Amino acid sequence: MRKEILRMEHISKVINHRAILQDVSFNVLEGEILVLIGANGAGKTMLVEILTGIASKDQGSIFVEEEMRVIQSPQDANDLGIRYVHRDGRYIKNLTVMENLFLGREDRFLLDKKRQYVRSCELLRMVGLHLQPDRIYENLGEARERLIELASALDTDPRLIIIDEPMTVLKEHEETLLKGILGRLTGKGTSIIYITHSVREIMNFADRIMILRDGMSMGIYEKQVCDEKFLIGMMAGEEVVARNLEKGKDRKEAMRVENLNSDILKDISFSLYKGEIVGILGVVGSGKTQLLDAIFGVYPRISGEIYLEGKKVSINCPGDAISLKIGYVSEGWGTDGLVDFLSVRENITMPSVKRAVTYGVIRKKAERALVKHCMADLFQDEIDIERPVGEFSTGIKQKIRLCKWLSMAPDILLMDEPVSGVDVNSRKEIYNRLKDLSRQGMSLLIASEEIEEILQISDRILLMHEGRMKGELSIEEASQSQILSMIL
Repeated sequence: MRKEILRMEHISKVINHRAILQDVSFNVLEGEILVLIGANGAGKTMLVEILTGIASKDQGSIFVEEEMRVIQSPQDANDLGIRYVHRDGRYIKNLTVMENLFLGREDRFLLDKKRQYVRSCELLRMVGLHLQPDRIYENLGEARERLIELASALDTDPRLIIIDEPMTVLKEHEETLLKGILGRLTGKGTSIIYITHSVREIMNFADRIMILRDGMSMGIYEKQVCDEKFLIGMMAGEEVVARNLEKGKDRKEAMRVENLNSDILKDISFSLYKGEIVGILGVVGSGKTQLLDAIFGVYPRISGEIYLEGKKVSINCPGDAISLKIGYVSEGWGTDGLVDFLSVRENITMPSVKRAVTYGVIRKKAERALVKHCMADLFQDEIDIERPVGEFSTGIKQKIRLCKWLSMAPDILLMDEPVSGVDVNSRKEIYNRLKDLSRQGMSLLIASEEIEEILQISDRILLMHEGRMKGELSIEEASQSQILSMIL
């Protein structure tokens, strides 16, 4: 019988009166791969952040090899042999591969760079990479970056490695490489917690499967007793009753995308109508962000056409999109697209300052009036528009980003994860504003991983998986289990 490496008991966490985790207990055995699954918002990230010392728990205990431990920082976790390979990477691009491999452990080879170079080569070979350690990290590509981070985790011979959504940046042919790497690790007794949305990955990698839903554990199951229908049903739970927010929309076409292709996107076609909110649902790596980027001219496309009100248009850069009255609130957790040292006023009027210019001179009074107009329905409490943006919270920054694009009075607004990292009150205000914009005739295309968010705000849903459009659902027929079956 394999010994227990880790046990977490009765873990609970509450943020802003919302239970993120509720009495979660599980264990990890020596040399196994425990796959952790759950829909977005299920609590996976918080559970892992508590285990690795990034976040604190409100209740519960952590045991490592039967001994209770206190983990209050990532260093505490590292000292216990627990390493976390993050989904979004933890590296510095202007350093070398070797320097990134030993971030936080620079003093290990302080006086012996030759031995550090040799050890770097060993670690890179362990993950199937043949790179020069003195190569600059930048422009390696996401797949290599993820494997290098895994190599860094292997340097200290950890007893437990947590890997978050590795296949979102690895290609399908690299799945075999990853399986071989993890097989060698588990064969030596290293344990793995593997986080994924993909049913294929679950069945390919798992020894056991732990399912989280709404912050609660739905149990741990041997892979042999699970199939796709069972897993999706357990993740989805009760059907969410979708609400059609606005009926009787004007069906005049605002935008049509035909046969759009890129290195990631595969033959994407769809229409967006006047005054309609269309949600694009997909997990990380589905291509939803690249689709918005391609429409806005940020991401290069190989082929495909875009039509506005039936007329073919050419969009090769963001300037082209802006001139066609397309705005884009891109993903950025409240910071992307803002300049922290500039004032709220200056940030909001970036794409629309011409509206306040007369004979080449910015009319400050007109500029302030434009800003106040854009902010009127989003800010219950007035803020000082001359304060630097960097002084405000994430929720306020996200609303400022929305105001920035509203200042240009777009006909079409693209949004990627519009309420990511935003508090409950700001989230509600943003939702209400988007519905108002729709009623006023603006067309909105919103990409998100959050099923409930899309069900709450959308009139129609497009489903993406691995760069392809997998289907379309009216809001009346959409349910969590149906959506999960199409995007996983």
